[in-house]
Amino acid sequence: MASICIEGVAASTRAMDAYGGVQLPCELVESVANNLKRGSMQWGLHHDPRVALDVTVLDAFTRTGSDGHVEAVVRFEVDENQWQRTGTSAPEGLSISGSQRFLGDPDVSPAVTIAADAHWFSDDQIKAAFEKLAAVGEPVEGCRLYQFAAEPPALVALAFVLQQLSTIPTGLLCSYIYDALKNFVGPHVEPSKFSLTFDKETGGVTHAYLETTSDDVLKHAIDTLPGIVDNGGQYEYSESEKVWKAEG
Repeated sequence: MASICIEGVAASTRAMDAYGGVQLPCELVESVANNLKRGSMQWGLHHDPRVALDVTVLDAFTRTGSDGHVEAVVRFEVDENQWQRTGTSAPEGLSISGSQRFLGDPDVSPAVTIAADAHWFSDDQIKAAFEKLAAVGEPVEGCRLYQFAAEPPALVALAFVLQQLSTIPTGLLCSYIYDALKNFVGPHVEPSKFSLTFDKETGGVTHAYLETTSDDVLKHAIDTLPGIVDNGGQYEYSESEKVWKAEG
């Protein structure tokens, strides 16, 4: 298995177009570099929850660029074939993601987490979804999602710890899910992207992904979720075939 070494900038103090031109403080950029060096950050591609990269971090550090801004630089090793399959010829697109909780009890471990990209979705939309999910009767947290890319995707991530929700019938749980996620369907520049994770804790994890601008498509997809929730593995909803299809 041939590997290649890649070096790129994962974060910097430069202003970004998304999120109102926000700038990361120097301390956060330094924290990114430290976390990368420790190997405590997950790797993906284009902020797509379906794509994971198997990366070995060789080094990470901060430096000051020619424009005076602080950069978090990472050098990593990745399988050459996997890197080529990404269609990425250079590492300019490296960027980080993070979330900020603003709803829910910070001292309680949540059974449900809803996070939506703050560039595309308002606090009111996240709060409306949070309130629908509170009907499960277990702790819920609501978060603003930040994907520090030039144009972040309209991503909504919803995660469940099924062990804590074992008394709720799957059909009823899916009803709560639809009531929450319909708040994020609308006329955006790009379709809303929904990433759903169902973690059994003691067993497999089911990942479900769909993209849509249609409430009808969302409803049908969620109505048919009970058929895959307990299966484990990764699934993507096919709008043309109206079914969840296993990936990989």
